[in-house]
Amino acid sequence: MAAKSQLSNLSDWTQTTRSFDSLGKKSFAQKVEVQYAMKNTGRLICYWLLFNLLAAPGCGDGGPKLYEISGTVTFKGQPVPAGTVMFTPDQRKGGSGPSGLATIKQGRYDTADSDGTGVMGGPYVVQIIGLDGKPTEMCPEGVPLFPDYTESIDLPRQNSTKDFETASALRKPNR
Repeated sequence: MAAKSQLSNLSDWTQTTRSFDSLGKKSFAQKVEVQYAMKNTGRLICYWLLFNLLAAPGCGDGGPKLYEISGTVTFKGQPVPAGTVMFTPDQRKGGSGPSGLATIKQGRYDTADSDGTGVMGGPYVVQIIGLDGKPTEMCPEGVPLFPDYTESIDLPRQNSTKDFETASALRKPNR
């Protein structure tokens, strides 16, 4: 009796699947193929992650030598309360390598902080986003104090400091 009930349920399921197929849905075989592919893809991702976690720590020298850069960021002579300093290699001047990043906290930034990334040195384009530090619902670190500030600089290939006064971001470009 149980076998007949199971057969009936299987038959109902097959019939339902066929009716969905007539509406343009995937067939049972296609569904099985998709599930199989997803299962194998997940397995491959797990193997890839495991390999990288085990093999990567022993490989190479860990990338290029990065240097720390720190300093102050001011706007109209006052410390910028919050924001970001981004260092992008200036490819127009032969710069290469990874970008650097630092968070502005009470007018100071340091790529050595836990949320920062150092720089290799050489020609960089620095972009500064300065915020007022007054949280709002839409802007947890505040609203912008000035248009994005951009400057091209040459950074030494050693730990260094560089201060930025961003009031010039308000100046209109010469035309």
